[in-house]
Amino acid sequence: MSTETDKLTLLVPVDFSEESRRALAWAFDYAQRAPCDVHLMHVFEQRVAAADFSSGHEAVDDEIADVERAAREELDQMAPSEAERQAVGHISRHFTNGSPAEEIVNTAGSIGADLIVVGTHGRTGFRRAVIGSVAERVVRNAPCTVVCVKQTTSNG
Repeated sequence: MSTETDKLTLLVPVDFSEESRRALAWAFDYAQRAPCDVHLMHVFEQRVAAADFSSGHEAVDDEIADVERAAREELDQMAPSEAERQAVGHISRHFTNGSPAEEIVNTAGSIGADLIVVGTHGRTGFRRAVIGSVAERVVRNAPCTVVCVKQTTSNG
């Protein structure tokens, strides 16, 4: 029987994409095999242009609150079933604002994560150079091991 100190701390950033859903499934599968506390995380990437303030700060604040509420509801829907929850340790949820890679790395440090499980879109070449890779930045800067769950590929 394990004790609290024997548990691993997993951080699973979720952006509601299919890739992050695969990473979440991988993390819960892993957590059912090894004692883990799972921390689900969503980062609100606020990109507010100056023109967005024309209707006032209150309107922007209301919009941000609506987005955050919708993200919390979506994350609750993505969480595992009650049976799966009982098979893993404690499940926590984190919501932050900012640059996704930076916030993921900061949260991993603050919760003492042993492992970050992140989905990757598998972009290469020009698209990766232009869009960048949150997963790559997390791997480069994380204070712990990072598992990248790749998208499935088809050979056709």
